[in-house]
Amino acid sequence: MVQATNEELLAYYGTASWFAIQWHGMDTSRCPSHVFPSHGLDIAPAPTDKIAVLRDRLLLHHPTWRVDLPGYGACILNATENVQGRLLNGVPAERVCCTPASSYTQKFIHIEQDPDDFRNPSNWIAPITDTFPDGKPQRVRCVNGNRLGRVLIKASAEPLRECRPYPKSGHAASPSKSPLSANNGHKRRLIWGLSRGYEAWSRHRGANPEWG
Repeated sequence: MVQATNEELLAYYGTASWFAIQWHGMDTSRCPSHVFPSHGLDIAPAPTDKIAVLRDRLLLHHPTWRVDLPGYGACILNATENVQGRLLNGVPAERVCCTPASSYTQKFIHIEQDPDDFRNPSNWIAPITDTFPDGKPQRVRCVNGNRLGRVLIKASAEPLRECRPYPKSGHAASPSKSPLSANNGHKRRLIWGLSRGYEAWSRHRGANPEWG
């Protein structure tokens, strides 16, 4: 479902300014970094790239953290084989399983974290909202429970808050009924995108019974 959802979101938003963040947990022995953001390639980012800005905001709020970036050999967890990353970095959907990305678009942000405080959502709210501030065409949607997961960023003045529960199995989120969609076009577009993603996943699952 995650891949199909990203395909639908990419088809809908296209070249607009939007971002998809994935938070992942790494073992403390994997990298010397506490946190390692990347864009799906082992290439050093420009100072204005979102992962570089996010690194700077993380260090501003958490000066004792070690936050490294790709391109300097600090960590090998660059998400180069992440198929959503390949898709958002320009690889055609039908080739993401076997073709690496050759460049990055900044739409995909992959974050590896050590355990404990580095995975505490409350430690991420300020750095994320500083990186994607109000008034810009980007915004973090929500956090899931006590952990951060895959997050779509799109225009909204709504502050970071708790996610609503996922719809029951077999039912896509409804823009007309979801509390997320009330009187807010950006929320409606988000729910519409998730709904389209669910429908696409359902179609793929029908064509591939082994997916369960």
